[in-house]
Amino acid sequence: MVMTVRHLETLVIILIYVRKIQAEPYFLRSISSIAKCIIRQLNDI
Repeated sequence: MVMTVRHLETLVIILIYVRKIQAEPYFLRSISSIAKCIIRQLNDI
């Protein structure tokens, strides 16, 4: 459960960064790939 909460907090932080830096497509692409990895880890738990 602790890991799940941390993952959700990380997703929120990622969303905030995406909002701040929408002008950089490369950054957005790396963020989305990180988010996919986090979601995969959530599914594994």
